Amino acid sequence: MQLLALVFWVVASQTFADTLHIIALRHRPAAEMQPLIQPLLRSDEVISGTGYQLILRATDARRREIEQLVVQLDVARRQLTVTVRQGVARNERQARDAVSGEINVGDSARVVIPGNRGTSGAAVNSNGLRYRTERQTSTTDATHSQVVRVQDGSRAFIRIGQSVPSVERVLVLTGRRADVVAAGIRFEEFTTGFDVLPRVHGDTVELEITPRLTSPRSADGTFHFQELRTTVTARLGEWVDLGLLLGETSDVNRAILQSARAQGSERSTIALKVE
Repeated sequence: MQLLALVFWVVASQTFADTLHIIALRHRPAAEMQPLIQPLLRSDEVISGTGYQLILRATDARRREIEQLVVQLDVARRQLTVTVRQGVARNERQARDAVSGEINVGDSARVVIPGNRGTSGAAVNSNGLRYRTERQTSTTDATHSQVVRVQDGSRAFIRIGQSVPSVERVLVLTGRRADVVAAGIRFEEFTTGFDVLPRVHGDTVELEITPRLTSPRSADGTFHFQELRTTVTARLGEWVDLGLLLGETSDVNRAILQSARAQGSERSTIALKVE
């Protein structure tokens, strides 16, 4: 009789341990929650999930413990605002030089050089000739911003430029030599930028920044440079200078940052902040 009772207790205990429980989730999907719970399970406990439900095989006592943990983790992710500010400073220089006056050429000829009516700049008079020089420098600043809404722990794409320069060369083989007879710069239709992954910790945010190139010519057309990821920590609302942070890290980062710059004497700055 005692042996029968012992066998019944063992079978009942095993059945009790194998009870399946469904834990409903409110804010985060099972795909996010399961990896957080899995390392905490015992060897005889199993968890899986689908959609916004976790399926747990454990005792009732353990279910209550795990449910308490799920309640603490299943919270709505914070909505963040990523602001990107791009500024362009353009310097323009103009120079004007003019000579006016009259000078004798021999005994019977005279050359007259008419002058302009300008009165600015500097002028020098010498032997009937007047030399005037004028220099003007102007600076124009232009700034525009883009705003992206993203959840804490999700990626946002920051577009920087829309073309990437590539060099084309035409080679002519002469014996064992290869001579370049033509070279030019061609602009491919790529969208360049960075994937930004923010993770908030208190009043600071950790930013994982990965360069990305996207080409509309191919089916997939997206190239991620995971090996070039850069991580930086800043305070919420603090501006992070991408040019200063990424400009020296790799040729790819420099090329993407420079794709936002125009030709000539323009200087661009790119910064972002998370709030």
